[in-house]
Amino acid sequence: MIIEVVIIFLASLNDGWIIFDACHVIKKGKYFAPATPGTWSKIIVSVGINPFSIGPFFVAFDLLWFISSIGVATKCIGDG
Repeated sequence: MIIEVVIIFLASLNDGWIIFDACHVIKKGKYFAPATPGTWSKIIVSVGINPFSIGPFFVAFDLLWFISSIGVATKCIGDG
């Protein structure tokens, strides 16, 4: 039972921050942290995508990630 709670807690922290940051970039046009995104943005820019335009992708991806984290945790509960 402890591992399931830890999985959901860590997933909530991670996904909560990324969803917050993605919603911030959608609303304000910039990420919450530094004015320029991190190293990951260089990869995105190299394929011709503006890193400030992918906020909706991050929201959708992280919602799916959180749902899958809950699925993993509930599968662990069911197997226990």
